[in-house]
Amino acid sequence: LTVIDAATNAKGTRIELGRSNGYLLPHAMAISPDGARIFVVNDFDESVSVVSTATETVVDTWPASLVGSRPMAVAV
Repeated sequence: LTVIDAATNAKGTRIELGRSNGYLLPHAMAISPDGARIFVVNDFDESVSVVSTATETVVDTWPASLVGSRPMAVAV
C-alpha cells in the first residue's frame, strides 16, 4: 500500500501488507468513516490488514479464522 499526498500527488510511505509465495497481493480496501483506519484484503494471504492512517503502519492483521478463506472484498 503506498501513501499518496492528495494535495501534492507526491508518493510517500510504502506500507508492507500480506504476502503469499513472496508476492504482495492486496485485493480490495475500505476506509473507516472517521478516516482513522484502512482495511486491506490480502487475497492469497487470506487476511485483512488494518492500517492506521495516523501512523501509516499496520496495527492489526485479521487471519482467515476471522475473515474466511480467500476474502475478496471489504466494506465498512
